[in-house]
Amino acid sequence: MELEDARSRREHSVAQKKNLRIARFLNRIVFCFFAEDTGLLPKNAVTDIFRAGADDPAHFAEVLEDLFGRMATGGNFGPHRIRHFNGHLFEDATVFELTADEIGQLAVAGEADWQFIQPSIMGNLFERSLDPNQRAQLGAHYTSEADIKTLVEPVLMAPLRREWSALKGDLAAAFVKGKGSTADRTRLASFHEKIATTTVLDPACGSGNFLYISLQLLLDLEKELITFATQLGFRFEPRSACCN
Repeated sequence: MELEDARSRREHSVAQKKNLRIARFLNRIVFCFFAEDTGLLPKNAVTDIFRAGADDPAHFAEVLEDLFGRMATGGNFGPHRIRHFNGHLFEDATVFELTADEIGQLAVAGEADWQFIQPSIMGNLFERSLDPNQRAQLGAHYTSEADIKTLVEPVLMAPLRREWSALKGDLAAAFVKGKGSTADRTRLASFHEKIATTTVLDPACGSGNFLYISLQLLLDLEKELITFATQLGFRFEPRSACCN
């Protein structure tokens, strides 16, 4: 039952639920491609399923559903040890039986290098796969990077950048000489600690785009500090990270 063909309230409700499950199914596939190329899943664990799937679509659905189930809890999948992926994405392990052509198209997509995509694409795909009226009812709206920065820049980054600008000004003479003192290193290390221990809470609790963009901005500032410290003869290691 497609949403546009629904005639009764019950049919409309059934179609909405089906659309939602399809959207989540597609998100699980995209996440698996991303996880495989970033080392969160064993190499080729996902793409091998799609490569072989076109020859037996029914078996493909069973194998992929088994992988989703292992990702929800952690455990063994064939010769592979699968991590536990939290966040509820894999609590529903439903796999829709696709045609051989559809599986083939996904196999081609899986050959791309997914490690460089922005995680926000997960939320965008989920949103766009839903009917506009259904998105409004679910509150399924994923905030754009530009909109997120209107909040993150003044609240999170502006105070840090002011402090960093003042610190660079104080150390300008040492920077020109290319050599800093022990006291200079201590001040840089203190600010580095501040960047690395800054905690950001996601006000939306959706796709995680607030956290992702905040982390990217903090990493950019940390890289600037490390580069500056190198000019003074100091070596700092990256420390900023994202955690659950």
